[in-house]
Amino acid sequence: MMISILSACATTPSHSSAELMPATSLLSDDLFPLFQAYPIETREQIFYLDEAAIAFIDRQGRGLRTEEAKIRRFIKAVFERTDLSMNYASDANTTASVTFQRAKANCLSLSIMTYAMAKHAGLDSYFQVV
Repeated sequence: MMISILSACATTPSHSSAELMPATSLLSDDLFPLFQAYPIETREQIFYLDEAAIAFIDRQGRGLRTEEAKIRRFIKAVFERTDLSMNYASDANTTASVTFQRAKANCLSLSIMTYAMAKHAGLDSYFQVV
């Protein structure tokens, strides 16, 4: 009797494609009339680094030959609050340059900024989906 109860929990009802609602009927864009008031940045705008950010990166990598040494110094400069003095702000949904200028970041904006900086420094970098 216990086995049949457990197996019943593991089964899900099947639906034919005719029973599913089309995605367009689930969206209600009209409920968000101001959505066009906020421009969506291009990839280039999101990852753009201004002259100050580029100078910061170049200064960190100066005199280092190995990639490992560059990575260590780069991490220290960004995260140890010595050179950059980055602070956490949950509402800091900003581009790489704005994040650098304001020294405020959330998880996404910090990832964007450090990715752009690592690319400029010639380090092999990529986003990982978690």
